[in-house]
Amino acid sequence: MTWFLIAVLAVVVLLALLAVLVLVGMRIDHSESERARVELEVRRAEHRLHDIARNSFQAMLEEARSHGHGRRT
Repeated sequence: MTWFLIAVLAVVVLLALLAVLVLVGMRIDHSESERARVELEVRRAEHRLHDIARNSFQAMLEEARSHGHGRRT
């Protein structure tokens, strides 16, 4: 009976260690996915800023040309 209890205890300890390893692995995967999501958001924000700057510059050029400040060739 004692050997049976020792075996059950060993199995329980191994299962607990396996559960801890799985949880640690999930935590690492979660941090990697979070880092990738943040990088994607940064790229989107940079793209939006670029679009805003480009559109503003085009509007300024059009305004300057409409008032005769453009190049005359």
